[in-house]
Amino acid sequence: MAALIDAAEAAGFWKLVSHVLVENSASRVLLHTVGFREAGIYRRHAKLAGEWKDVVIVERRLDAAQR
Repeated sequence: MAALIDAAEAAGFWKLVSHVLVENSASRVLLHTVGFREAGIYRRHAKLAGEWKDVVIVERRLDAAQR
């Protein structure tokens, strides 16, 4: 994850954004530990095994953007 963040910053990106299923607590914890914050929730955004799932939107501003 650190390599991805470093590469994105070196390429001039100012923010990383991702989507995670609400029930995927392990991914949510991991993303939080590397500086992502939860920005919102898409309700009934993804259909998995015939069931609609809510998705958490996460984002991380990169260091260069915070300077």
